[in-house]
This record gives sequence, C-alpha cells and structure tokens, in this order.
Amino acid sequence: MRRALLVVLAFAIVPASLALAQSSGLKVTGGGQVLASGQSTGPGDTIAFNAQQTSSTANSDGAFPAMGQLQVIDRTNSVKFHGTVTCIRQLTSGQDNGFVRFGGFKKVNGQTDPSAPFTVDVQDNGQPNQGQDMIVFRQRNSGDDPCDTSDQNTQLRSTTLARGNVKNH
Repeated sequence: MRRALLVVLAFAIVPASLALAQSSGLKVTGGGQVLASGQSTGPGDTIAFNAQQTSSTANSDGAFPAMGQLQVIDRTNSVKFHGTVTCIRQLTSGQDNGFVRFGGFKKVNGQTDPSAPFTVDVQDNGQPNQGQDMIVFRQRNSGDDPCDTSDQNTQLRSTTLARGNVKNH
C-alpha cells in the first residue's frame, strides 16, 4: 500500500515540476486595438501576440531565445503582418508596469523571412480596456537585431491599447 502511494505521489510531482520549469522566464500575451488620436470609436489597428522565453541562457545581445506569434492588421494602409517570435528581453522590471521587448521575423507564405525583422514593446499598466497598456510595433531593416535596445518608434496609429489587454506573466 505504501509503495503504491509513493508511486502515485511521484507521478503527481513530476507533471507539476515540468509545468513549473516550462513557465519560468518572461512571458507576455495580449491583443486588442489602438485608435487614432482623438478617435474613440470605429476600427483601430489590431494586434495580437504571445511571446515566451524558452531558455535561461541569454543570447550575446542580452535577450533570451523565445517562441510565439504576432499578428498585426494596419487598417489605415490595409496591411496584414504575421511574425514568428524568436527573442524576448525585459527593459524594466515588474509584473505590472514592466516594459518587455520581443521580436522576430515576418512570415511570408508560411516561411520565416530572416531579412524582415520586427520588434514589439509592451507595457502592462493594469486592467484591460482601460486605455493604459502600451504597445509599440515596428518592422526593422534587414540585418537589424529584433531585440536590441534601440529605436522606440511605432508604425501603429497610437501606442495606447484602447480595447484589449497586455499581460506580463
């Protein structure tokens, strides 16, 4: 009886420890719309993403390897963008108000294009749909490091998420 109980406990502990190991590191998720200045209704640029650190060893630039996806719809220019996340770094600490940068490369016809990097900066400033979370998205030049610490311009109409949420986990 004791032996069976030990076996059951061992199997119960293993999945819990695997889940803990997989959830360590930086992780951000979110999505919603940003609106043009002065706009309070109507369609905005849409963004959705998930980015999660996959290794505890940093790359040579200080960012960590990551996995995830990014979707952006620029309604002003009728452009859809899909990207694969490859790196993540924390620029300021804190689960709330933490400033995280992730980046990667555009996907074209299902293939990652290493000549088309992108960068996204996100900040979780509290509750969803309050217009306080920040998102900055930009396509970079070929050869740029998607997770370096430079350039904070955005290609979205605004940097404030009007509808939706950013969550630092």
